[in-house]
Amino acid sequence: MFKDLGIIESFGTGIGEAKKAMIDNGSPKLYYKLFSESDNVTSVVIPVNEEYASIKNGINITAFKQIDQTQEFRDRILKSKNTSKVKENLLLIYRTLSQFTFGNSDVAKTLNCSETTATKYISKLKDGLGIILPVEGKGKAKYHFKDGLDKDSLSPC
Repeated sequence: MFKDLGIIESFGTGIGEAKKAMIDNGSPKLYYKLFSESDNVTSVVIPVNEEYASIKNGINITAFKQIDQTQEFRDRILKSKNTSKVKENLLLIYRTLSQFTFGNSDVAKTLNCSETTATKYISKLKDGLGIILPVEGKGKAKYHFKDGLDKDSLSPC
């Protein structure tokens, strides 16, 4: 019935797709709530991602943690004037690529977006937020995340 109504795309793929999306965005793992065998109920619990909750609620719940490079970059991204979706994507780029030298195609693959959109995200990270630097000698238009932020660069964007 749901397939005929266009509410679902296909049968039996929802949980798998949810698990993959949660891994990709750094969410806690989903889990199954157990009931007795006599109950005809299946329940999947999907915990809220901490970063998503802070973006949605407009607060920085990670402010209570020890300040380190990751915290500085997350704060910088969360305090930016970007939309919630853009902030979510910037955090995904950081989580996925922060340990690597990366380029446009890596960002496009991470976000499953076009090269043009990837270029815009790189610009936001480089020019808007000042948290990535170009890398010389690794090919055209390669970047890496800074080792940390100067105190002067921590003011809101």
